[in-house]
Amino acid sequence: MQSWGTRSRWDVRETGPEPTKSGVIGLLGCALGLPRRDPGLLELDRSLRFGVRLDRPGRIETDFQTVTGRHRQANGKLRPDDFTVLSPRDYLHDAAFLVILEGDRPLLERLDAALRAPFWPLFLGRKSCPPTRPVSLGLRDAYASLDAALIHEPLLDRADARAAPYTAWAEPIDVAPGDVARSDKLRDDPLRLYDSRFARRLTVPADRP
Repeated sequence: MQSWGTRSRWDVRETGPEPTKSGVIGLLGCALGLPRRDPGLLELDRSLRFGVRLDRPGRIETDFQTVTGRHRQANGKLRPDDFTVLSPRDYLHDAAFLVILEGDRPLLERLDAALRAPFWPLFLGRKSCPPTRPVSLGLRDAYASLDAALIHEPLLDRADARAAPYTAWAEPIDVAPGDVARSDKLRDDPLRLYDSRFARRLTVPADRP
Protein backbone atom coordinates (compact mmCIF):
# COMPACT_ATOMS: atom_id res chain seq x y z
CA MET A 1 0.00 0.00 0.00
CA GLN A 2 1.02 3.58 -0.65
CA SER A 3 -0.55 6.98 0.03
CA TRP A 4 0.83 10.25 -1.37
CA GLY A 5 -1.21 13.13 -0.01
CA THR A 6 -1.62 16.25 -2.14
CA ARG A 7 -4.92 17.76 -0.99
CA SER A 8 -5.42 16.05 2.38
CA ARG A 9 -6.93 18.41 4.93
CA TRP A 10 -8.58 17.90 8.27
CA ASP A 11 -10.22 14.48 8.56
CA VAL A 12 -10.21 13.57 4.84
CA ARG A 13 -6.86 12.07 3.80
CA GLU A 14 -6.62 11.64 0.04
CA THR A 15 -3.84 10.23 -2.12
CA GLY A 16 -2.43 11.37 -5.43
CA PRO A 17 -2.18 8.89 -8.34
CA GLU A 18 1.63 8.70 -8.09
CA PRO A 19 4.45 9.45 -5.60
CA THR A 20 4.96 13.15 -4.91
CA LYS A 21 8.28 14.92 -4.62
CA SER A 22 7.34 16.09 -1.14
CA GLY A 23 6.68 12.49 -0.11
CA VAL A 24 9.97 11.26 -1.59
CA ILE A 25 11.88 14.10 0.12
CA GLY A 26 10.27 12.99 3.38
CA LEU A 27 11.34 9.39 2.72
CA LEU A 28 14.91 10.56 2.09
CA GLY A 29 14.74 12.61 5.29
CA CYS A 30 13.82 9.46 7.24
CA ALA A 31 16.75 7.62 5.68
CA LEU A 32 19.15 10.44 6.63
CA GLY A 33 17.68 11.06 10.08
CA LEU A 34 16.43 14.59 9.32
CA PRO A 35 13.48 15.67 11.51
CA ARG A 36 10.46 17.45 10.05
CA ARG A 37 11.16 21.05 8.96
CA ASP A 38 14.91 20.47 9.10
CA PRO A 39 16.70 22.90 6.70
CA GLY A 40 18.37 19.88 5.13
CA LEU A 41 15.03 18.90 3.58
CA LEU A 42 14.84 22.18 1.68
CA GLU A 43 18.43 21.67 0.53
CA LEU A 44 17.48 18.22 -0.80
CA ASP A 45 14.55 19.73 -2.67
CA ARG A 46 16.79 22.34 -4.28
CA SER A 47 19.56 19.87 -5.14
CA LEU A 48 17.49 17.12 -6.76
CA ARG A 49 15.43 16.98 -9.93
CA PHE A 50 12.53 14.59 -9.61
CA GLY A 51 10.73 12.35 -12.07
CA VAL A 52 8.22 9.53 -11.69
CA ARG A 53 6.92 6.94 -14.16
CA LEU A 54 3.62 5.10 -13.70
CA ASP A 55 4.54 1.53 -14.58
CA ARG A 56 1.34 0.19 -13.04
CA PRO A 57 -1.19 2.78 -11.76
CA GLY A 58 -2.89 0.38 -9.34
CA ARG A 59 -6.21 1.30 -7.77
CA ILE A 60 -7.37 3.62 -5.00
CA GLU A 61 -9.42 2.29 -2.10
CA THR A 62 -10.76 4.14 0.93
CA ASP A 63 -10.41 2.95 4.52
CA PHE A 64 -12.86 4.52 6.94
CA GLN A 65 -11.12 5.06 10.28
CA THR A 66 -12.29 6.67 13.49
CA VAL A 67 -10.46 9.23 15.61
CA THR A 68 -11.44 9.86 19.21
CA GLY A 69 -10.94 13.21 20.89
CA ARG A 70 -12.47 15.66 23.34
CA HIS A 71 -14.36 18.92 22.80
CA ARG A 72 -13.03 22.19 24.18
CA GLN A 73 -15.78 24.50 25.42
CA ALA A 74 -16.00 28.27 25.01
CA ASN A 75 -14.57 28.73 28.52
CA GLY A 76 -11.47 26.80 27.52
CA LYS A 77 -12.26 23.69 29.55
CA LEU A 78 -12.51 20.22 28.04
CA ARG A 79 -15.91 18.57 28.05
CA PRO A 80 -15.94 15.35 30.03
CA ASP A 81 -17.46 13.30 27.22
CA ASP A 82 -15.37 11.94 24.33
CA PHE A 83 -16.40 12.23 20.68
CA THR A 84 -15.58 10.19 17.59
CA VAL A 85 -14.80 11.55 14.13
CA LEU A 86 -14.97 9.46 10.96
CA SER A 87 -11.78 9.92 8.92
CA PRO A 88 -11.80 8.49 5.35
CA ARG A 89 -8.26 7.69 4.17
CA ASP A 90 -7.27 6.73 0.63
CA TYR A 91 -4.59 4.20 -0.25
CA LEU A 92 -3.04 3.02 -3.53
CA HIS A 93 -3.03 -0.76 -3.93
CA ASP A 94 -0.98 -2.96 -6.28
CA ALA A 95 0.82 -0.03 -7.92
CA ALA A 96 4.36 0.16 -9.31
CA PHE A 97 6.21 3.44 -9.82
CA LEU A 98 9.74 4.29 -10.91
CA VAL A 99 11.15 7.42 -9.25
CA ILE A 100 14.25 9.02 -10.80
CA LEU A 101 16.39 11.55 -8.92
CA GLU A 102 18.98 13.63 -10.75
CA GLY A 103 21.75 15.43 -8.86
CA ASP A 104 25.44 15.54 -7.99
CA ARG A 105 27.11 12.13 -7.75
CA PRO A 106 28.33 12.53 -4.11
CA LEU A 107 24.82 13.45 -2.96
CA LEU A 108 23.25 10.53 -4.84
CA GLU A 109 25.81 8.12 -3.38
CA ARG A 110 25.02 9.42 0.12
CA LEU A 111 21.28 8.99 -0.46
CA ASP A 112 21.70 5.51 -1.92
CA ALA A 113 23.69 4.41 1.13
CA ALA A 114 21.11 5.92 3.49
CA LEU A 115 18.21 4.19 1.75
CA ARG A 116 19.98 0.85 2.17
CA ALA A 117 20.62 1.45 5.89
CA PRO A 118 18.03 4.07 6.97
CA PHE A 119 18.26 6.02 10.21
CA TRP A 120 14.47 5.74 10.73
CA PRO A 121 12.01 3.25 9.19
CA LEU A 122 10.94 4.15 5.66
CA PHE A 123 7.33 4.46 4.54
CA LEU A 124 5.59 5.13 1.24
CA GLY A 125 3.84 8.40 1.95
CA ARG A 126 2.20 7.35 5.22
CA LYS A 127 3.64 5.57 8.25
CA SER A 128 1.19 2.69 7.86
CA CYS A 129 2.68 1.92 4.40
CA PRO A 130 6.14 0.34 4.79
CA PRO A 131 7.85 -0.74 1.56
CA THR A 132 7.76 -4.45 0.71
CA ARG A 133 11.06 -4.37 -1.21
CA PRO A 134 14.26 -2.27 -1.18
CA VAL A 135 13.40 1.19 -2.46
CA SER A 136 16.76 1.93 -4.09
CA LEU A 137 17.65 0.41 -7.45
CA GLY A 138 21.14 1.93 -7.36
CA LEU A 139 22.84 4.64 -9.39
CA ARG A 140 22.86 4.97 -13.17
CA ASP A 141 25.47 6.55 -15.47
CA ALA A 142 23.95 5.38 -18.75
CA TYR A 143 21.46 8.20 -19.24
CA ALA A 144 22.17 11.72 -20.42
CA SER A 145 19.13 13.27 -18.73
CA LEU A 146 16.24 12.70 -16.38
CA ASP A 147 13.87 12.37 -19.34
CA ALA A 148 16.07 9.70 -20.94
CA ALA A 149 16.12 7.68 -17.71
CA LEU A 150 12.33 7.82 -17.41
CA ILE A 151 11.92 6.65 -21.01
CA HIS A 152 14.59 3.95 -21.25
CA GLU A 153 14.97 2.45 -17.76
CA PRO A 154 13.45 -1.09 -17.82
CA LEU A 155 9.95 -1.49 -16.46
CA LEU A 156 9.63 -2.61 -12.87
CA ASP A 157 8.72 -6.15 -11.85
CA ARG A 158 5.06 -7.06 -12.37
CA ALA A 159 4.50 -3.87 -14.35
CA ASP A 160 1.44 -3.60 -16.56
CA ALA A 161 2.18 -5.24 -19.90
CA ARG A 162 -0.61 -3.50 -21.83
CA ALA A 163 0.23 -1.95 -25.19
CA ALA A 164 -0.89 1.56 -24.21
CA PRO A 165 1.87 4.16 -23.59
CA TYR A 166 3.05 4.90 -20.06
CA THR A 167 2.81 8.29 -18.37
CA ALA A 168 5.71 9.97 -16.58
CA TRP A 169 6.22 13.35 -14.90
CA ALA A 170 9.55 15.17 -15.02
CA GLU A 171 10.50 18.26 -13.05
CA PRO A 172 11.68 20.90 -15.56
CA ILE A 173 15.10 22.48 -15.29
CA ASP A 174 13.65 25.96 -15.31
CA VAL A 175 10.17 27.42 -15.75
CA ALA A 176 9.57 31.12 -16.19
CA PRO A 177 6.76 32.67 -14.11
CA GLY A 178 3.44 32.18 -15.86
CA ASP A 179 4.83 29.67 -18.37
CA VAL A 180 2.34 26.80 -18.32
CA ALA A 181 2.52 25.89 -22.01
CA ARG A 182 5.19 23.23 -21.41
CA SER A 183 4.32 22.39 -17.82
CA ASP A 184 1.49 21.56 -15.45
CA LYS A 185 1.14 22.77 -11.89
CA LEU A 186 0.96 19.98 -9.35
CA ARG A 187 -0.14 20.59 -5.77
CA ASP A 188 3.09 19.20 -4.40
CA ASP A 189 5.57 21.58 -2.82
CA PRO A 190 7.91 19.77 -0.40
CA LEU A 191 7.88 22.39 2.36
CA ARG A 192 5.12 24.91 1.62
CA LEU A 193 1.97 23.03 2.55
CA TYR A 194 -0.65 22.90 -0.22
CA ASP A 195 1.52 24.98 -2.57
CA SER A 196 2.26 23.94 -6.16
CA ARG A 197 5.26 23.10 -8.30
CA PHE A 198 5.77 22.64 -12.03
CA ALA A 199 6.15 19.29 -13.79
CA ARG A 200 6.17 18.17 -17.42
CA ARG A 201 4.13 15.21 -18.64
CA LEU A 202 6.04 12.67 -20.74
CA THR A 203 4.55 9.89 -22.84
CA VAL A 204 6.64 6.72 -22.73
CA PRO A 205 5.80 4.29 -25.58
CA ALA A 206 5.18 0.72 -24.50
CA ASP A 207 7.26 -0.62 -27.41
CA ARG A 208 10.28 1.60 -26.78
CA PRO A 209 13.80 0.09 -27.33
